[in-house]
Amino acid sequence: PLGLCFLMSGQNSTIYVGGLDRSIELSQVQAIFITFGEISRIYTAHGLEGIVTHLLSDDHAGPSIFIQYVSPDDAKSAIDN
Repeated sequence: PLGLCFLMSGQNSTIYVGGLDRSIELSQVQAIFITFGEISRIYTAHGLEGIVTHLLSDDHAGPSIFIQYVSPDDAKSAIDN
């Protein structure tokens, strides 16, 4: 399940997705969010690129990631849906 999603201020093509289930795989995140547009990268707050196949974090609410889209309109579409 997905948690909190919102558009990053000042980075209008990047969204924050927090509170992810600890068992979610990167491939699942990509499959969900690619439906809204081309993704340029997925990373954690620590700047790790989307190379890791399993998202883990010490965040008690579950892992958090940033998804950067090529287009700001795609990022907005991901938030609105």
